[in-house]
Amino acid sequence: MNLQKTHELDLAPAGIGTALERLPQGDWGLGGIGLSRGRKSVCVTFVQHAADGGAFGKIVSSAVGDLLMPMIGLIIGGIDFSGLALTVGKAKITYGNFINNAIDFLVIAAVIYLMVKGLNSLKPKSAPAPAEPTTRECPYCVTEISIKATRCPNCTSELK
Repeated sequence: MNLQKTHELDLAPAGIGTALERLPQGDWGLGGIGLSRGRKSVCVTFVQHAADGGAFGKIVSSAVGDLLMPMIGLIIGGIDFSGLALTVGKAKITYGNFINNAIDFLVIAAVIYLMVKGLNSLKPKSAPAPAEPTTRECPYCVTEISIKATRCPNCTSELK
């Protein structure tokens, strides 16, 4: 890949968002993929969302592992499935770890669901779309008639 322009970016003081906004205009020879014309592209946006998702995942994992799982362990009596294993020949199948990870996944999924549901309830509700009118005025006698009418029932004028 041959980049036609080279630029140094100072990402430390302002962060990547403002650094991308300061990029010079022009095509960087990427064929429309990546950075183009100084704006964020789909690729850059994807990377930002992936980084945000990773950070959010760490926070949720910490909340589940450090706060919720100890409480659940107290409630169910500290059951640990990690010691469960099945030996077939020389192979050792530790299905207990799978059970622990499945339980962790379900708890994390429930926490994320409740967090998203709570955040969505903070959004203002959008107003319902106005209903389409079912009547209109006759241009000749100014009475209210059905919108489907082709002739006014009051003055018998033909309507367009």
